[in-house]
Amino acid sequence: MKRHAYTLIEIVVAMLAASVLVASLAGSIAVTSSLLQPDTDHDKDLARRLIADRIGGDLRYATSATAAPSGVGLDLHRTEPASNINQVIRYRSESADLTRGVDGDTAVRIGASITQLDTTIDGYSAPTWIATSPNLVRCRSRAVQSSADSVSSISVEIPAGVIPGDLVLLCVSAKSSSTVAITKPNSFTTLQDESNGYLSLVVAYGAYDLTWPTEITIDASPIAYMAATLITVEGVDPGGPIRWTANRRNASPFADLAPTSLESATTQDSDLNLQIFAADRSPWFPGTMGMASYVDVVQRRAGESSFWFGNSIGVASRNGNETTLSSPPQMMHRSYGSWIQAAVVLKGLP
Repeated sequence: MKRHAYTLIEIVVAMLAASVLVASLAGSIAVTSSLLQPDTDHDKDLARRLIADRIGGDLRYATSATAAPSGVGLDLHRTEPASNINQVIRYRSESADLTRGVDGDTAVRIGASITQLDTTIDGYSAPTWIATSPNLVRCRSRAVQSSADSVSSISVEIPAGVIPGDLVLLCVSAKSSSTVAITKPNSFTTLQDESNGYLSLVVAYGAYDLTWPTEITIDASPIAYMAATLITVEGVDPGGPIRWTANRRNASPFADLAPTSLESATTQDSDLNLQIFAADRSPWFPGTMGMASYVDVVQRRAGESSFWFGNSIGVASRNGNETTLSSPPQMMHRSYGSWIQAAVVLKGLP
């Protein structure tokens, strides 16, 4: 597995809030930590969200940052994960516009007449104007369990803090020497039940009430390495919580090893957008799944001692879709392995 640096993004995520200030008069770019009032202009915030996603994608794999020689910008040095080529990404603000260029290519304008960019890292990957919405769908808590060896079942405790009416999302990854059948409790409705060779992924949901047991047991046949999580979600529409779901997988362990997010044009800004992966071994570098503008929710591997049969479950989330970028951020960046990806979009109260 290839290894890339995360120094800058780890620093940024550690902040309570990050803002990129583009001061057109001084012509400089600074990364600061502050809590700023949300902008009430919806259109400007959408433009700022695009810029924040673009910068977040660049910071994800940056190894160093230096001030531009002219003093009116910032140079980010990184290794492009997909190609393993060293790059210099140049942000400049020499007038009222913010531009971005890669190496010697012509710079592209990414922000016109936007003098200030605020983006809050609040644990839900929501921009400030969305984070204050009363209808925002949020992850409340989660519990996770995995097996060290092949087992016939695994039990996951109901996450702390869950209240009646919360949606509980069940995600299970299993792998064996033959195709695995995963059986879930009847209180859950299946959203995805997919396989890729001997790797399986099940995603299901239920509405929590006080009659539920204190733990949920999932069975596998034949015995398999298993990793499972329960994620409780608040603020969903009880009349129809699922806006959209889809899945895909790579065609072979040597193909499509750095996928992008799987998203729908129907997703609303306050919806909870969940990206779920079952994969061989661990589909992440230490500390992150590598999804720029998403928040890691779950990372758990089963069968740590087994190179071939070890597998994992990973979940990342954000509110709304990623903004449309010419080079969308990729994730995992593996050198080998099968994976199954499921996307689930949960809608909020009307």
